[in-house]
Amino acid sequence: MRRISTAITAAALALSMTLGLTGQPAQAAVGFDSSYQFESAFLVLKPGDTGTFAVFFANTGSTAWVVGSPTQVNLAICAPDKVTCNTTSPNAAFASAWLSTTAYATSTKSVVSPGDFSPFSYTVKVPAFQQLGTYRFNGDLVLGSTGERIHPEGYYQDATISTPPVALGITPAYSVAEDNEVSTTVPGNGQHTYTVTTSLSGTMTFATIEGANVVQNSDGTYSFCDKNQDKKADGVGASGVLITGFNGTSVPPSTVLINQAIPSSGTMTVTIDSATKNQRARLVAWQDKNQNSQIDLTTQSSDNTCNTFQAYDVANDGLLAVSGLKYYFPAKGQFGAQFPDGSGNSQCEQVYRHDTANNVFSAGPTTDTSLRYNYDSNDIFQINNTQVTLDVFKANLTPAPDGISGGSTVKTNYDPNPSGFSNFNICQSVGFQAPSNVSAAVGNFDNGSVAEDVRITFTAPSANQNQAYNIQRASLGSTTTASSANCNLNSAAPATTDSSGTPAGTSFATIGSVTVQPNQSGTFTNFDLANGGYCYRVT
Repeated sequence: MRRISTAITAAALALSMTLGLTGQPAQAAVGFDSSYQFESAFLVLKPGDTGTFAVFFANTGSTAWVVGSPTQVNLAICAPDKVTCNTTSPNAAFASAWLSTTAYATSTKSVVSPGDFSPFSYTVKVPAFQQLGTYRFNGDLVLGSTGERIHPEGYYQDATISTPPVALGITPAYSVAEDNEVSTTVPGNGQHTYTVTTSLSGTMTFATIEGANVVQNSDGTYSFCDKNQDKKADGVGASGVLITGFNGTSVPPSTVLINQAIPSSGTMTVTIDSATKNQRARLVAWQDKNQNSQIDLTTQSSDNTCNTFQAYDVANDGLLAVSGLKYYFPAKGQFGAQFPDGSGNSQCEQVYRHDTANNVFSAGPTTDTSLRYNYDSNDIFQINNTQVTLDVFKANLTPAPDGISGGSTVKTNYDPNPSGFSNFNICQSVGFQAPSNVSAAVGNFDNGSVAEDVRITFTAPSANQNQAYNIQRASLGSTTTASSANCNLNSAAPATTDSSGTPAGTSFATIGSVTVQPNQSGTFTNFDLANGGYCYRVT
């Protein structure tokens, strides 16, 4: 019987591991050969359009291509390297009745005898919100039954998307982040106006929403949080940001503005404002076809943490657009040590919001007393008194997830002059912490003959931006039993250093990694260990 003992330590250290894979091209099929003849023109399409590609190949081999038989020949999808075929297309969203997820089509003729030729044709449909650009469809002929390539020729055809969708849009758009200082009262100096353009008729509904509750998908559509699992977007009309004007006319401040008539020009303006510090919001415009002033979702969320966003229901809500991200920050900090103690030294204060696009954050004892700070390459950046680059500082300055609590803390000596030199020192970074509840169990996890495996289990910190965790192990010896005496961080986890830990940090080596979403459980199994004691940690 194999004896294995384990203990756990944790430390917030950064390591990584990469794995590379290489593939080999398929060999040409024996008895089969082909020759490219000609093809249809490349396509120029608009979002929502449908088009057809056709390419003609001659059978120059000795075997007939017979559809529905082992000698069926397909036009396979190939990767951009033109070597890897029988793969999914990077343009799979364009697929319209393709033969399969790895092939565009088979021959149009049911039998293509040696010396004959046939078209291979397939249809592409441009997604409704596809971005402008040229999209390439690579392919080659393969034997359908085996996937072997017939005669690699590097076929491709292009579809150019030339006209953007204009049905509904907001300026500034989703990708833009902007900052305003809060108003003393609403409406006030913090007002900001968005321009909405549409080719629709009828009415539109508008609402403010917490910025973290919505994401834009790769095809330009939007998905939303559903933490309370009611199949409706969270936080519609629950933001601290108010709508104060429509088309240049003041309206009673509110978070939702329903059924506003679309003018014949198709252009509308919506003005927002806030007197609440540290707000992060977006403006949503949608048709609201079912008139419930909510954003309905296609699927009820299966979790209450918003790890997975849910697509909105086009049938019930019609077209929808979401604005850029708006931060409402407090007033700017003044020159000198910020929030000093009795000796005049700056103190560690919580970070509430962080606009990484514009290098601005807010921090203070409370959200109500917090101040705004801009930073740039002139400034000095530190983490626990160790100087770091601007990029490292930015990556580790984690704001409170809800704008209220749970953010990094920072000491600031500030010079508001753009040409001045400020000093920012992160006291604690919460976005990249190690887990605090790591456990290990010895068992037979690979259905072998003995219990010689170790399974590590932990919960990822809920505020982490990082989702990759390294598993590290130190061997204590073949005759040593692991215990809290010889495997201990000797400080509360997560820690920022392993200087007091047992064994020494240099004894640990990374044996693997695992990706875990914030606030979710993760596991890693270390298989087939030799007799002895082992100490593990997750970083």
